[in-house]
Amino acid sequence: MNALAWGGRPWGQYSWANKPAAIVGTSPGSIGSSVAQSQLRSNLPDLEMMLLVQPEVYRQTSPGLVDDSFEVTDAEMPRFLDDWARRFKDLIGRVQTMHARRMQ
Repeated sequence: MNALAWGGRPWGQYSWANKPAAIVGTSPGSIGSSVAQSQLRSNLPDLEMMLLVQPEVYRQTSPGLVDDSFEVTDAEMPRFLDDWARRFKDLIGRVQTMHARRMQ
């Protein structure tokens, strides 16, 4: 949060304005990341960030989630993350198009 606060100064000249952003989290508990993400989600629009809001990514860290070869063992997770990455890439493209139109 401190980096976000520093990038939000001075008022009205945010380093983060019109930048694409996404929130992903994991925690040992089932709701730890969701609480942190909720806090961020309520603050990022104030910094005028372009936030990917769906799908939300909350993952409980558990033993065996990643194997010794650094492969995710949950068969659904790679597909979910690929879809999430595609959506974030689409958001980045929309933001770039918006900036290009403003420059014309």
